[in-house]
Amino acid sequence: MSVAKKPSPGKDDTARDPASARVWVLIGDKAGDNAQVLALAAALGRPYRVVRLTYNRAYRLWNVALGARLVSLDCERSDALEPPWPDLVIAVGRRAVPVARWIKARSGGRTRLVHLGRPRAPYRWFDLIVTTPQYAVPARANVMHLPLPLVAERARHPATRPPGQHLVLLVGGDSGPWRLDADRARALARQAAQLPRAAGGRLTVATSRRTGAAATEALATALPPEDTLHAYGEPGVDYDTILATADGFVVTADSVSMMADAAATSRPLLLARLDHHPDPWQRLAAATRILPGYACAADLGLVARPRDLMAVADALVAAGHARWLDDNSDLAPVLPYDGAAARARVVARVRALLDGMERS
Repeated sequence: MSVAKKPSPGKDDTARDPASARVWVLIGDKAGDNAQVLALAAALGRPYRVVRLTYNRAYRLWNVALGARLVSLDCERSDALEPPWPDLVIAVGRRAVPVARWIKARSGGRTRLVHLGRPRAPYRWFDLIVTTPQYAVPARANVMHLPLPLVAERARHPATRPPGQHLVLLVGGDSGPWRLDADRARALARQAAQLPRAAGGRLTVATSRRTGAAATEALATALPPEDTLHAYGEPGVDYDTILATADGFVVTADSVSMMADAAATSRPLLLARLDHHPDPWQRLAAATRILPGYACAADLGLVARPRDLMAVADALVAAGHARWLDDNSDLAPVLPYDGAAARARVVARVRALLDGMERS
């Protein structure tokens, strides 16, 4: 077995000349999040510096309490934050918010902040927020809504085989109330393995960090001998190669980043639901959304709306870019998702922010 990991940049492969890199990209330990900010930075076509951050337990506090300070940052294990300060910071996730705001404060307020996903902080703190349906971020002048997260442009092998002859199953795992146990993993592997057989093809399964040992073992034992499992964390074939050589995909709908990667190929895409088992705290969080003042508290980042992971999948299916996996599924083509156009719209907004700085 081998690994299906998203590659991370080397220490200096994107920094170029750090002194002239007026765009900083803040990354952490989540491959899907890192891929989004790096995709945007690369698309801008300007020198950028990758800043790797590690956090301490203080990151669990509200961002409104942490302020524009570094109290949640493990400075010893993070890259140095030193002038010259950037014109633009691109960040993702709530943990990066205090760091981005600290950088802006050090620049005298000049640095522009672009945030991907959901910041769990007042939206007015950011020059631009780029978000997707699972976060239910309300419409604002500084908010852009996309159907899927940003993904990088990748080389694609020509689709010379019949559709789905090489089918790839991308597997996520437990996320909030969504669960992938051994039984569900076993059933998913057996169901997906049948799809390429009509074309005389094969199945490749790629797991992720969240898949878990029990689910990974269940996938391995359920696969026919001619199929392949690439387990996360083991050396071998990389994630980009798996994407490039696939003729079609089945993706578990808990992983928004993997859905985006598959949709960007414009090849047949089937989505698989995981089992829904909310615990008492998750039920309570969902119920509190009807309370007076909840929307205001959420806008301030004091409470977090539960992520609706199926909102992204439902939107893809409704738009014809994917279909749900069931016992009658086939690998018929789907409507292509134009990820390049979505990326271009975001790039235009970000460049406008930078152009405004240069004119001022």
